[in-house]
Amino acid sequence: MAYINSDASLVGYQRIAGSPYFVDKTGMASAVVPFIGSDGGYICITRPRRFGKRVNAQMLASFLVEEL
Repeated sequence: MAYINSDASLVGYQRIAGSPYFVDKTGMASAVVPFIGSDGGYICITRPRRFGKRVNAQMLASFLVEEL
């Protein structure tokens, strides 16, 4: 697995982002951030099989992780 800050990832992202089939789901982060630290404790995101739940979870984890 490549690191998120590697040059290969950036080149791959630029190639894919230019595709007509690319769907940018980073807006999901702005919808989830207000719920972090709230009293609920859990965020439930339901989608059908093979709909990118794990990819979205990894994207959110990369966005929200604290740098050491």
